[in-house]
Amino acid sequence: MLIFNDQSLTMKTTDLLNSLQGREKKEFEAVIKTHKRNSLKNLYFFLKKQLNRTNESSKASLYKAVFARKYEPSKDYLIRNELRLLNDELEDFLVQKQLEKTFKENVHLYNLWLLRALKERELYQEFEAAFKKMIAKASDDLQYEILDKMTTLYLRYLITNQEITEDLYQNTIHAGYLQKINWIQKDAVRKIRASEVMKAFAERTLKVTNPDFPYSDLIQTVDLKEESVNDYYSNYLYLYALSFQKTGMEKIILLQKALGFIEQCHQPEMQAENRKFFLLATIALEYYLMGNHQAADDYYLQTLKLAESSKQKLQLTVIFNYFSNCIKLQKYAKAIELFEDNQAAIEVNEKVHYRFLCLKAMCHIFLKETEKAIDCIPPNIQQRPDAQYYYFRLVQIIAYCQSEDEEAAMRECHNFLKMYRYHEKHEIDVDYETVVKFLLRYAKAKTEVPLKKIADLEKLKVDTTIFIEENGYAGNYLPVIWLSESL
Repeated sequence: MLIFNDQSLTMKTTDLLNSLQGREKKEFEAVIKTHKRNSLKNLYFFLKKQLNRTNESSKASLYKAVFARKYEPSKDYLIRNELRLLNDELEDFLVQKQLEKTFKENVHLYNLWLLRALKERELYQEFEAAFKKMIAKASDDLQYEILDKMTTLYLRYLITNQEITEDLYQNTIHAGYLQKINWIQKDAVRKIRASEVMKAFAERTLKVTNPDFPYSDLIQTVDLKEESVNDYYSNYLYLYALSFQKTGMEKIILLQKALGFIEQCHQPEMQAENRKFFLLATIALEYYLMGNHQAADDYYLQTLKLAESSKQKLQLTVIFNYFSNCIKLQKYAKAIELFEDNQAAIEVNEKVHYRFLCLKAMCHIFLKETEKAIDCIPPNIQQRPDAQYYYFRLVQIIAYCQSEDEEAAMRECHNFLKMYRYHEKHEIDVDYETVVKFLLRYAKAKTEVPLKKIADLEKLKVDTTIFIEENGYAGNYLPVIWLSESL
């Protein structure tokens, strides 16, 4: 074997190399030959050549072989770094070989990873067919842990990719949940009993030398509410699941408690930062739905701060909800800034993009940035769904009013009403005809003599107030809000 004048330097690397058996040596060498790092190749072939020699090698000869230049004691760290990289390659190779061996020995584990691969690549038809076949085989062989993981994978696929109907829930999702619980319990009992066997064997051995040594009791039941069987992560999961059954402050209190538990979970596989992000965003949304927009704003700011510090990508739903909350607080400039910061991601989703543009246009209106509001109106609005098409037309009318071009505003109102009446059915929840008539009255009143103008605007203010009182949505509808504030 290799004799080195500093054996501790290469001991781990030579041990790993010596562990390679048969074809593994050729396979690993093929990996190294294709490596882009020449110094790593040089190191491997130097160590390979020296493995079966009995003469002592030096750092100088190793350094020269690896870097093709004279050794300098101050550059020892370069040798150590290269050895570390070679160790990483060897360990990766050993892990791959171990996985291959494990998959060959356990077909069910291989099937589980195949299912994961099919789902990850969105090969859903192949995934569903493979799942039905593989779950049946795992069930026949009583592979409880595999059954649990396969079912978890399948249920997540259904929940994220299928429409959740009552039939799907009752016959598949709920039934799958009950099966999972049964398999988890059976798997847990197996593992507990296996642990008891080891403990009982140790106690029996002790009894040979100490006949008075007492046997301990075997576990009979496990109570999930018992504190000793729960940890921070399981407490988080329990509270998070329970929060789906609540609304308002009850939901928020549960989520805040769940937040406290997940903050104490530091293991990478628990994805604490990612889960904390969604908890904060969910609390913010709940406050928004309750109408407490300032509290929602506080939590959205925490959400954005965490996303920035943990380098998480903001989901469009979170961006849109925060954007909407800024508008509720009349933070129109902030809403526009949020849009512009995330514009590239927003524009990818056409449906969401146009919803943003409708509201962004009104933000500019409230900031009296009329030209910028008009710039938000796309050239192809007639191709948009009714609600967006009508909204952009309203923005145009309001922009004319704001720029004191009452003639253009009235002309646009008449054109809108003519077009609107031509369509018998409207897939919308807003009484656009009434809103446009109000805007028409507003524009016309602006052209009247002072006394009539005051009287007409006062009458319009009363009618608008009644309209808002009789139509719940109107008080939150931005074009109506603008009109009310302008009267």
